[in-house]
Amino acid sequence: MNGTAKLRVAVGVFHDIAKLRNAVDDLAVAGPREGDVVLLCDSGAMDGLLDQAAGPISDLNVHLLVRDSDNKTNPIQASLRDGGLVSNLSRDQILHFETWIEVHLADNLNQQLKCGGCLLLCPVLTAESEQSVSNVLLHHSSHPVQLHDIRPAG
Repeated sequence: MNGTAKLRVAVGVFHDIAKLRNAVDDLAVAGPREGDVVLLCDSGAMDGLLDQAAGPISDLNVHLLVRDSDNKTNPIQASLRDGGLVSNLSRDQILHFETWIEVHLADNLNQQLKCGGCLLLCPVLTAESEQSVSNVLLHHSSHPVQLHDIRPAG
């Protein structure tokens, strides 16, 4: 990616472990090939069942990032390799999504996290992958899917 390129990210909200698992399985097939997906949640989300949804699945890497709900700047658990992702979406950008999402949308996502939900963030770089990832998320997500442009970290 060059310095002026923007990363586009699809965001789905999940409150049900079975729907999340199905979405991850479907993404492994339809897949975002541009990079890895991130599962962001607060500590204690989904009654601790998130370990069933994260991890290597086929050739899709799902990285679990658990926020400390009292200190949102430091994750209490993270499996992001080398502090970042293949897609150039940094840990800091993930933890501070309110810096690249409109305030009312960020507030809604934060509320979903506080209520025990999780966010599945899927980078997309092509129109085709945006369509396939969005379709998967729309099919399984408990809320409307959001699409956002993010300037690469650097």
